[in-house]
This record gives sequence, structure tokens and C-alpha cells, in this order.
Amino acid sequence: MQDPAHFTGTVTTGVAFIRGTFRLSIEYRELDRPARIVAQVHGSGLGIGLDASVVITFLPSDGGTTVRWSRELTFSGPVASVGERILRTTVDKKTHSLFDRAREQLEAESAGG
Repeated sequence: MQDPAHFTGTVTTGVAFIRGTFRLSIEYRELDRPARIVAQVHGSGLGIGLDASVVITFLPSDGGTTVRWSRELTFSGPVASVGERILRTTVDKKTHSLFDRAREQLEAESAGG
């Protein structure tokens, strides 16, 4: 974390036959706890540039919380021009996996006390 609104990180991942490290910088543009997060993401790696705007909303639902998210992605670079559809699918899979793991961890913590 650089400050409460900015952080950076790396993700090691693969897209089709291409594997490597992606460097990310994320800025919270709107942080309305506990209901909504709007973030701007910039990433680079694997011969790809990524810019994304992400909106995450948290809605009370039957004693729990429903998480909804949307994103707008822009890819750049030589690899991006060849496989944008594959990249979008991979980003969506990785994002779903992230939310699934977060849900599992929160449910385990809730059950364990």
C-alpha cells in the first residue's frame, strides 16, 4: 500500500500458452464503505497493457451479502491485439476465482467464530 487509496502488486498468471508476471497499480476512485468501491486499475506484463475501471457493490441479502461487480477493460500491446477475447475470458475467470476465495474465507471465519 502506498496510501489508503493506492496500492501496487504483482500477479503471476498465464493466458493460453503465455505465462509470466503482471504488475498492477490500483487506485480507489470511490470508497463508500460498506456499499460500493470504484477502482481504476493499470497493469502491464506478458507483452500486454491493461486499463480497467471496476465497480463493486455489496448488497444485504437474506442475512448475508450479495457482491456484484462490473468492469470495463482496455488492452494494448502486441499480444493483446492477437488474443483479446482470450484475455477477457481469463480476466473474468481470475476475478470470479478471487471473489469465490474471499467468500469461502469469510464463510469459514464466520463459522469458526
